[in-house]
Amino acid sequence: MSTSLVALVRGAAIVAALMMVTRPAQATVFGAYIDVSAGSNHTCAVLANGRVECWGGNAFGQLGNNTTVSSSLPILVQGISGAVQVSAGGSFSCATLADGTVWCWGMNSSGQLGNGSLGGSTLIPAQASGITTAKAVSTGNSNACALVGVVGGTGVMCWGFNSIGQVGDGTTNPAPTPVLLNTPNTMVAVSVGSNHTCAIAAAGALLCWGLGTQGQLGVNSTATSLVPIPVTTIAPVLIIEAGAAHTCARLNTPGVYCWGSNSVGQVGDGTLVQRLAPVPIVGGVTKLGVGGNTTCVTAASDSSVACWGNGTNGQLGNGVDGNAQTFQATKFVSTAVQLSVGASHACARLADGSLRCWGQNFDGQLGDGSLISSNVPVATLGGPCNLDIDGDGILGSTTDTLLLARAVAGQSSATLTNAVLAPKAMRRTGSVVRGYLNTVCNMTGLAP
Repeated sequence: MSTSLVALVRGAAIVAALMMVTRPAQATVFGAYIDVSAGSNHTCAVLANGRVECWGGNAFGQLGNNTTVSSSLPILVQGISGAVQVSAGGSFSCATLADGTVWCWGMNSSGQLGNGSLGGSTLIPAQASGITTAKAVSTGNSNACALVGVVGGTGVMCWGFNSIGQVGDGTTNPAPTPVLLNTPNTMVAVSVGSNHTCAIAAAGALLCWGLGTQGQLGVNSTATSLVPIPVTTIAPVLIIEAGAAHTCARLNTPGVYCWGSNSVGQVGDGTLVQRLAPVPIVGGVTKLGVGGNTTCVTAASDSSVACWGNGTNGQLGNGVDGNAQTFQATKFVSTAVQLSVGASHACARLADGSLRCWGQNFDGQLGDGSLISSNVPVATLGGPCNLDIDGDGILGSTTDTLLLARAVAGQSSATLTNAVLAPKAMRRTGSVVRGYLNTVCNMTGLAP
């Protein structure tokens, strides 16, 4: 028997043993995520056990693992437990913990970590000052806001870059320490874009502030506002999402309205005309995701995903690199329960707790173990150790066994053709599988 065949047989035996350990056969695909957020060039997600994983670019420590080394596979953020929600921003990240505190890590050039300091970077999470009753946090390019409990209800605290009123406190001074804004104490949601923010008050009233030069504040002008101002033409708003220079809202109808910059069709009304006030786009929508110059929604009928706007890096997920002025159905994604759109990539969390991401992947922000961009959704290799390597939701299938055997045996390439894979399966190479087994499954001694 040849050496390579012996290795393959040995690998198959190991795989068989592993498969026995990880039954049942129907698997959650690398799952157990409860929240996901796509940032500028990185992604973060919360596991069901309260830990946080991040992946992608890490030049400023935005992955929170005490290094500046980027990762195409999800890695645990140091020192975070009890997380309930996460938000990935420009080159920093923040998480809300169950105890009401907010912790941030990464770039701090404008005080966006909220810990009272200004400048530098923090490679592990640091607590944002003065926040003990947080319900959620949202990050932008270099600033952030949190929903916080206040006397009589819920308010908004913001911090970070503020040269054009992004913080909303009426000044243009940097705010390295969170500031409580002058809003009603009935706030229920907040979304921070690149340089503007919008928030929802009780009964669905909408407020926006910050940069308005593209009409992204929705008040029928291009004026910038240093304080929250009402958007009076739509109500009641149930979901709000702010992007680079456009904004979208889902009403309780459930219809979606968008406004602001429309240079690549991100408003989605079939034109490239800038919209200074909300315009109706599509009905029958449950979830909404906005980031960069791209918009995505899920259909109420079947939870499938459709996107429009900038698609030059594949972030529409429809199998084509290119922009679209109206919605385009993504491939392979159904049962989506959450959407998050970053600068040039997007992610969906599925009902089984797994993730699918698509778009630009130069820094590994898709989390599939590669640096290859994808114009169709790919399964993120993260979460608890799970040997559904091809990502089709079935553990122990023929392709799982073959991929694992080849990887453990040290073969350089275990790429399978689409003809071999099941309809929802993803291609994996031996090196990617070994990286996953090392990083997530803690299996040491595997060939590089």
